[in-house]
Amino acid sequence: MTIAADHGEIVADLRRTAATGEMILVKGSRGMAMDRVAEGIRDAFAASGGKGGHV
Repeated sequence: MTIAADHGEIVADLRRTAATGEMILVKGSRGMAMDRVAEGIRDAFAASGGKGGHV
């Protein structure tokens, strides 16, 4: 579980800690705009050559 001050901090933390092949579940409401986190994760791992899956 990750607790952060903003969406960017969550994505940055996951870029540092996520292992290759690991699945990431983003859980939260649309009101919390967690879709921004999902998009940030997808973009970050696609840019680094990771193979993205469902977000």
